Amino acid sequence: MSGFFSFFSWQQVVLCGTVLLFYVALIVVLHRCSLRTRRFAVYTGAFVLLLLEIMRYTVLSVNRGGFSMEILSFQFCNILAFYIPVSILFFRNRYLYGSSALFGFVAGLAIVLLPFSVIDNSRPIEFLTVQSIISHGLMAFLGYMLIASKMYVPKLRDFAPLMSIFLMFCAYMKLMCYIRGANYFGLTEFLLFGWGEVLSFPVYFFLIYVPGAMLLIAGLLYITSRLCARIKRTE
Repeated sequence: MSGFFSFFSWQQVVLCGTVLLFYVALIVVLHRCSLRTRRFAVYTGAFVLLLLEIMRYTVLSVNRGGFSMEILSFQFCNILAFYIPVSILFFRNRYLYGSSALFGFVAGLAIVLLPFSVIDNSRPIEFLTVQSIISHGLMAFLGYMLIASKMYVPKLRDFAPLMSIFLMFCAYMKLMCYIRGANYFGLTEFLLFGWGEVLSFPVYFFLIYVPGAMLLIAGLLYITSRLCARIKRTE
């Protein structure tokens, strides 16, 4: 336990736990509601997520005395924070909904449960920390509710389109890495326990990152499609 709190303070643990419990409780309540109510919750959540990201960059701009391109980040979750609400609010596309559901659920839940890239014990909790945890939790919530509201019904045949969207995300991130001279694949390096420092980008991208994503997307599509089919049979 002491090792765990060397990374996070108890306040940060309470923050993540509270956010997680709130969204779980909200999901439980919404499961008792009509399909129309669930879909309203999805649209509302998408609007709130977009608003939270606008607030984030507003605060960063104020803190730096004005807007600058330097405050923009192009990590996977930063892109998703705009991609998901725009896909939900302005488009009705199966693959946009599917990628928002799967990517949002996995990325959001991963950060709420293991927020190493968002918070640490070396700095106090501030607005941007709270905003980030709430936003990641909301991404996971929207990912789940897109399926629970039947706005997206998973099918195994969606694997190729969703994997293509994931690779487009990666290509865009790599392009911004080149333009900005930054490293937006830092989370991958952390998961490799520092191996990213000795492995070249092509090695861990093509041998670890992409195969891992393929297994994860295929696995989630298989599990969720089977669950949705079973639920449909019982209705």
